[in-house]
Amino acid sequence: MGILAGKSAVRLYDEGLFRPLGFGDVPIGNASSDGEFTAMELGILAQWVANRGSYGPLEFITPQTFDKPMPEPVRVADRGHTEDEGMGIHWVRHPKAGAPCGSKRPDDLLFSPRALGHGSFSGCVFVADPEQQLVITQVRKQNGPRSAEWSATCFQTIAAAMKNE
Repeated sequence: MGILAGKSAVRLYDEGLFRPLGFGDVPIGNASSDGEFTAMELGILAQWVANRGSYGPLEFITPQTFDKPMPEPVRVADRGHTEDEGMGIHWVRHPKAGAPCGSKRPDDLLFSPRALGHGSFSGCVFVADPEQQLVITQVRKQNGPRSAEWSATCFQTIAAAMKNE
C-alpha cells in the first residue's frame, strides 16, 4: 500500500482509518507491531473487522475487498501440515475446556469458527466474531506469568455468559 500511495504505512493508517474513526494520535513504530491503542480504539477496530470494513455510516473498504486477505489454508512445508494464514488477521480458535488442542471443530470451540483476531507480543486481546456479534478487546503493556491461565478463564467466562443469555 505504501509503495502504491507513496506514503508510509503509518501515515496511511492515520489519514485513511484512524482520523476518520476519531482516534487521537496513535503511536506506531512499524506496520506490524508497536501500535499503542486505547481500549476504546482497539474496540472500534475490532468492530470495524466484525463489520468487514465499515464502522457506523463509514465504509472504508467493501466487504469483497475485506475478504481478500482473510485466512486461507497454506501448506507449511517444514512443519508437515496445513495452517490458516491471512494478512495481519487470523482465525481465532479458543478451545473449550477438555477439547483437543488445535481442534477446528465448531463443537470444540468457545466462539464461532469464523472468529477473527490478531495476536500481540504484549498480550493485548483482539477478537471479533461476526457470527456471534461479539467483540473482545483488552489493552495491556505486557503478559504476566499466569497470562495463559487467566486468558483461558476469561474467554470461558465470556462464552458461558453468552450461552446463558
